[in-house]
Amino acid sequence: MKGQTICRIFLLLAAVLSLCLSGSGCRYAQATPLVSSARFTELTVVLSRKDLLLFALLNKSTTAEMKEVLHSGIPLEFTFFTELLRTTHGAAEQLQTRSFTHSVQYNTLTEEYRVEFSENSNRNGTFSTLDAAVRALESINGVAITPVNQLLPNNSYRLRIKADLFHESLPPGLEPLLPFITWNSRKTEWQAVDFSY
Repeated sequence: MKGQTICRIFLLLAAVLSLCLSGSGCRYAQATPLVSSARFTELTVVLSRKDLLLFALLNKSTTAEMKEVLHSGIPLEFTFFTELLRTTHGAAEQLQTRSFTHSVQYNTLTEEYRVEFSENSNRNGTFSTLDAAVRALESINGVAITPVNQLLPNNSYRLRIKADLFHESLPPGLEPLLPFITWNSRKTEWQAVDFSY
């Protein structure tokens, strides 16, 4: 049985390799990252007494394929990346970077969606509909970017944000065997908000 499985894997590898060497199949196996139509709206920074807080809403984040993957039992994870820059006379100095994730998992038994937010000590919420779960997944509500005492008064700043929304990959164990095959990923462009302190 084990020998048959190994034989099938080698046959699959040989077929993929011959397609790629002939040039007829590579264009389907190799793909460039897909910058999606997803965008941040309501991108806002707020200074609290203690921290610089980020609020944003991501729109058009999910596709039919992503929803299908989620309903098959595989969690979806959005990774958000932020950069805080001090801008002076056209030059920008990076002060802070931060990343955090929002993930959603569908429970096929209870037919509920569980969303986790890494920026709030993995706080989570449970939702009965996909629309409600996606709204939670897309919402950034008061994420602390940096302490206010790290900002210098009378300066201009820019906060940039982007997100990686989806990445297709080969099954575990096959990636080292097929390093020449890449898959689509779905991500946003960098977006920024400028402010003064």
